[in-house]
Amino acid sequence: MPLFGADLHSHRGNTSYYLINVDPLTNASAWQKRLPSGLDHTEISKVVRIAGRVLLVAGAALDALGLCDVIDGDLHDAHQKIGKKTYSTAASIGGSWAGGALGAKGGALAGAAIGTAILPGLGTAVGGIAGGLILGVAGSYAGSSLGKWVIDITDVGE
Repeated sequence: MPLFGADLHSHRGNTSYYLINVDPLTNASAWQKRLPSGLDHTEISKVVRIAGRVLLVAGAALDALGLCDVIDGDLHDAHQKIGKKTYSTAASIGGSWAGGALGAKGGALAGAAIGTAILPGLGTAVGGIAGGLILGVAGSYAGSSLGKWVIDITDVGE
């Protein structure tokens, strides 16, 4: 059962200019209560929230494990002290998390706004998800690169 109805028609009889009208259907509220699979929206949001928390903890644990590996390598090299590689890795991890969080938040807001302008409802959801993913990944990469660059231009760990 669709949520929206759309029709394509010429504007005031002018065949070189067409309009697409998208209007919510009268029975859309009944469709929104239950998904076609029979799951309730609140059940899905609970599963997504739990999965997000599990992935957050897993990501933090993997980054901590990577940092511990770099620290161990620095402590077992010729100098036997924490060096520039450890500082660079720590700054890269911190920058990646900060940039990813900021990029995802900004991307979701911008994507949802653009999606709402194109097709309210469905466009809002698709735009928010796509914007959050794209700018989250870009922000993570930019933050990581910025963290490494800051350590490279300073004399930390020399």
